[in-house]
Amino acid sequence: MVSNENVKELTGQQLLGDIIHERRLRRCGHVWRTTTDIPARTAISWLPTDHKRKTGRPHIDWMQTINNNNRGGLKWDDLPELTANRVHWKQLTGDCLMRSRHRSIKGLR
Repeated sequence: MVSNENVKELTGQQLLGDIIHERRLRRCGHVWRTTTDIPARTAISWLPTDHKRKTGRPHIDWMQTINNNNRGGLKWDDLPELTANRVHWKQLTGDCLMRSRHRSIKGLR
């Protein structure tokens, strides 16, 4: 029987979680670099003040997603400054993924 780990090693594919994390970070950087009049930029930093949530599992927004997927030490409050330099941001997101891959290889994830 062939395990998922064997297939991953043979094909050289990244873990799906790593691919999703990388795309989220890149999208977040793209949105933070846009002007403030773009709806996506307004929505990414908007917090409802008079809205009551229904009972059950709470909805997770972008800010919580980035903070929860803190694989590389990135914090939501630091993103405007970090994403301003596109080259630096791309390097930072790549470093986060390399640390994540290193942890998954060692089984620390």
